[in-house]
Amino acid sequence: MDRFFWGSNTGRGFVSYAEEFYPEAKRRILIKGGPGTGKSSFLKKVAEATKEPVLFHCASSPNSLDAVADFLLGYFITDATAPHVLEPVLPGARDEILDFGKFWQKDKLRERIISIVKCQRKTTDYFTQAYASLAKALKIRERLEKEYPVQDLVQFKKIWHELYNRIIPNNPNLGRGEKRFISAYTPQGLKCMPLIAKETLYVGASPSYVETLLYPLAALFLGSGEDVLYLMDPLDGHKLEGLYIQSKQIYIEAKWTYRESELASLVQQATEEGIKALSNAFQAHEELEKIYIEAMDFPALGEYLGGVLADIVGAD
Repeated sequence: MDRFFWGSNTGRGFVSYAEEFYPEAKRRILIKGGPGTGKSSFLKKVAEATKEPVLFHCASSPNSLDAVADFLLGYFITDATAPHVLEPVLPGARDEILDFGKFWQKDKLRERIISIVKCQRKTTDYFTQAYASLAKALKIRERLEKEYPVQDLVQFKKIWHELYNRIIPNNPNLGRGEKRFISAYTPQGLKCMPLIAKETLYVGASPSYVETLLYPLAALFLGSGEDVLYLMDPLDGHKLEGLYIQSKQIYIEAKWTYRESELASLVQQATEEGIKALSNAFQAHEELEKIYIEAMDFPALGEYLGGVLADIVGAD
């Protein structure tokens, strides 16, 4: 896979594993700056100039990028502003900051300070509403799960033995596990990144039982030196919804079946309310972006970023 979400809007608020991502990177470039300053546009240029980019999209604006990584060259460059704030840990030695705020025309922003504050408050209020609705959906889903608990141990054992017999340990080193979101709640609804799988296996499990079944399956691959992606539940943020073994293109998905009921309808209703609030937050954020776009010196920024791009990926 080469496309993920940097995080998800969940019933626990915004959840991201950005700080855990790629800790051994030789170079980490953190972009700072306000909305509408060209962070995502620059990341798209980096992606276009990178031979094998791994892309991380924004859950609150799926067409925008939050980060681009190159596993071969060993770097990643990311939007390091809220809600996924990152700060340099090894300044200069590994971590560096690109400050897009240097190209603001501050006088124009000062003239619009009342509008900026108003847009920020609107955006914050809508996100608060969204997280409250998604938290409601999560709590109702937990009640629904008590009515329809699923833990298909027969199916699990069958899959476990099948994989165990196929795996040939040929690597003395343990594989690495990383948490990723391939699905997220966005202003356009629940979105899923395309997943290429030569083989898909289904494990019957409701959310509370998923980890007890998937972690033993992940251990089979980790023990044979295979890297495993832990795919996170977009509503909970802390639980799993599946596994992906990239080298073998095996996708192991947790499936939960239950009857249609009043609780199921209430989960759907609450998530729809959350998505509507995310859409309102997106529109308020776009208003804020327009203010900053009008105050940016984009020609100067473009000239500066041309040199930065050449430095990062060797592009002309």
